[in-house]
Amino acid sequence: MVELNFDFGAKKKDLPLMPHDDALAQVRDLMGRVRTLEDSLANIRKKIQITDSNLISRSKQLDTEIKVSYTDIKEIRRDLIELKDRVALMFKELKLRATTDDVKVLQRYIDMWEPVKFVTKNEIDAIVEEKVREMLSKKL
Repeated sequence: MVELNFDFGAKKKDLPLMPHDDALAQVRDLMGRVRTLEDSLANIRKKIQITDSNLISRSKQLDTEIKVSYTDIKEIRRDLIELKDRVALMFKELKLRATTDDVKVLQRYIDMWEPVKFVTKNEIDAIVEEKVREMLSKKL
């Protein structure tokens, strides 16, 4: 049986603990622990919300960057195709150009004909006129 002590001048710690006091202390301790766990859980939830928000915004940012990159890649591909076409056209034009051998053949013909010694029509007319005058002056 429980012994009651009504010593009003005694300190609280000197009083013997009753079984219900022990249970009450345990409940208070558990409630404190639950509050601590609830606070920790609330902090973890806030951190998770912040992390989710950051992930969503970063995901949107990455999506935008990927779309820009795809657009840049398409433009680079178009430029590359255009560059390939131009290079192919240049090669075709180079094939149509005269080769070194062709130029050498032309050089031989030019040297053989000596176009520098060609006479213009006006020069021939002047020479013929002069010769005709000389012949006429000899006859007279």
